[in-house]
Amino acid sequence: MKTTDIDIFGGNENILRAFEICHVGGFKMKLINSQDEDNRLSPVQFKSLNIHLDNHTTDDPTYAMLLEVVKPELRSIIPHRHQETKMEVIARANDLKKEAGDNLPEQINEAGMALLKTAYERLDFMPYEVAMIVDWAAVIAIMENPKAKEIGVHHLAEAIQYRSLERELREPLNIQI
Repeated sequence: MKTTDIDIFGGNENILRAFEICHVGGFKMKLINSQDEDNRLSPVQFKSLNIHLDNHTTDDPTYAMLLEVVKPELRSIIPHRHQETKMEVIARANDLKKEAGDNLPEQINEAGMALLKTAYERLDFMPYEVAMIVDWAAVIAIMENPKAKEIGVHHLAEAIQYRSLERELREPLNIQI
């Protein structure tokens, strides 16, 4: 069996979704192992996951999305054991990029602007973080509809969630962008 045919996402759907967003948007992704000793992958598992994802294990400052990997519970793996492979996700993402072309939506609907304004003020995002959130949200919008003309509140909510989680992960590790 080729490594590209292995279901590396089983029990880690958040990694699958982030991998697809990064592939469609041309962003990099960096994984860090859980800081909770009981939920960490073994060093061999973590290295293997990074290799399968062609991921950056160094302190590369140019990545765009940071995700914490936790060891999935066995009961979450069993029902999802036939989840997509990396190559299936890449093929779907490539098809989507062809269909969408270079037409990422730039318009943010009114509810989305209200959410973005609230997040900017309450979460104290820097301007570059807001730009990153909007870029991610635009990719999420075309993943939902390749002909999307605007970014909706739910697209921004998902992107804000990724950025908020990153901040929580960066602080104890003293990671700077």
